[in-house]
Amino acid sequence: MRRTVLAFVAASALAALLTVPAAAGPGQREHQAQGQGDGKARAQESAVVAAAGDISVNCGEPRCPDADTADLVEGMSPDAVVTMGDQRNDSASPEDFQKYFHPNWGRFKELIKPSPGNHEYDGDPEASGYFDYFGEAARPQGTSWYSFDVGGWHVVSLNSEEDRKADGEQVRWLAEDLAATDKQCVMAYWHRPKYSSGSGHGDFPNMKPFWDVLQEHGADVVLNGHDHDYERFAPQDADGNATESGIRQFVVGTGGAWQRPFGETRPNSEFRLADTFGALKLTLEPGSYAWQFVDVGGTVHDEGGPTACH
Repeated sequence: MRRTVLAFVAASALAALLTVPAAAGPGQREHQAQGQGDGKARAQESAVVAAAGDISVNCGEPRCPDADTADLVEGMSPDAVVTMGDQRNDSASPEDFQKYFHPNWGRFKELIKPSPGNHEYDGDPEASGYFDYFGEAARPQGTSWYSFDVGGWHVVSLNSEEDRKADGEQVRWLAEDLAATDKQCVMAYWHRPKYSSGSGHGDFPNMKPFWDVLQEHGADVVLNGHDHDYERFAPQDADGNATESGIRQFVVGTGGAWQRPFGETRPNSEFRLADTFGALKLTLEPGSYAWQFVDVGGTVHDEGGPTACH
């Protein structure tokens, strides 16, 4: 295994880790350095990541909901912005990305780490609007799935719209990628959630190959969209069994697309919120994470952590 399981994490140390210096603006947070016993200065990494999916629609109003969520995300001063698919709902042509998505969320274009959703592929099997708009950021490693490091974490963006079989190229790549990282903490995100109480879509069991590999490598957090609501699950395994060693999943389909009520509550669902737009703020530290779900009015509806990584 690439990581050593921590026997314990002192609460006071975690609280100190989660003290983030005031940020000058998106992507400009300074990382402090601390001298080590060997005399070498090592960067103590800390990062704020803002996350949402299901963002822009053809709302026909003077001010669309994604304008409010964009203002909210800007106020978080994130180091990175992850988008869990359906950046464009309705049509997703290159022209519509420029007309509807870019005026509000385009301000984060240099910070966005995107993943595609079903609407990007609707009517266009090449998802040309998505790939044209994000360019190299949509395929930074040559495929529509990729990984990067932030805040001492290893983060993986996956494509739930293609090649998700257990013996497929994407799942094989995921296993190799996770085996190669030396980071203790791992987060992954994509569009369709394996678990969801949403009335629009609900569970997608065919996401299990992703979960199987993530579970094998001790991943900590999964982010999804697709259902237009906010939901947080207790840590669970790929078979839906609650376990402290499992993965905590968040559904954050609240970026601006039309809202939907919940359906039947799924096992291990700990918090649900419909009828609001907002974004998830994650504070990532080496060894831990904390979260807040904030609505466009600035109200924090759900928060937790610091939680130690596996």
